[in-house]
Amino acid sequence: MKIICIGRNYAAHAEELNHLIRGGAEYPAEQSRQAGGGTEYPSGLRQIGSATECTAELPRLNRNATGCTAEPSPQAGDGAETLPERNRPGCGECSPEPIWFLKPDTALLRNNDPFYIPDFTQEVHYECELVVRIDRLARHIAPRFAHRLYAEVGLGIDFTARDLQREAIANGWPWERAKGFASSAAVAPQFVPVAELGDIRQLHFTLEINGEVRQRGYTGDMIFGVDELLSHVSRYITYRTGDLFFTGTPAGAGPVERGDVLRATLEGRELLNFEIR
Repeated sequence: MKIICIGRNYAAHAEELNHLIRGGAEYPAEQSRQAGGGTEYPSGLRQIGSATECTAELPRLNRNATGCTAEPSPQAGDGAETLPERNRPGCGECSPEPIWFLKPDTALLRNNDPFYIPDFTQEVHYECELVVRIDRLARHIAPRFAHRLYAEVGLGIDFTARDLQREAIANGWPWERAKGFASSAAVAPQFVPVAELGDIRQLHFTLEINGEVRQRGYTGDMIFGVDELLSHVSRYITYRTGDLFFTGTPAGAGPVERGDVLRATLEGRELLNFEIR
């Protein structure tokens, strides 16, 4: 069983992540929560609490071999992809194709068991994500067939040792220490049939910490949709039944502390509820 994780799949989080990696607590979402106001991102995204408001012109994401560029796009008529209105990035933050990495199966945290902060890090961050459970053997799947790979989705938390991640980036090291440690992938004990939820491109999920909403996700805001992600990664690896696919986190990621209680809902259904110790 593999745990596949997608990075930088929500524009506001992609910008937020630069602040997280550079400076720890002083990033826009945290400043906004502390001050009760809004913070302007360079691209025109305004972070207000855990929600995102766009003040920029609508860009068009052109994916090519050299990167991506943003252009005003009154209409999408030439094959370029127009991003959802709430997901307008400055393209300095986005990638021309999905960014992904793996966690070992020993990273799984199941059954709403407590998460214990490891002793080798001083800064563990939460990232709430929609999780797809793969239910068949497959490889190199076209996007139009990717929906056949799954029937249920759930929620998960990608825990990251942010201080170790900064160190790895600064030295050009791999990120396994920061991302793949034991219990760093909390997964809901129940998965929900997609047939009961509706269009996978229009799902809402929420993460609360100690009763305060910290993240609000909407799959329509993803830079790369679920089926596009599954198709892309299948070019490189073979899926097996039971593989878990984390699809990326929205803005609002931040640190956890001992005693925190994390609660996550998908379309109003509570799927995660556990304590940090």
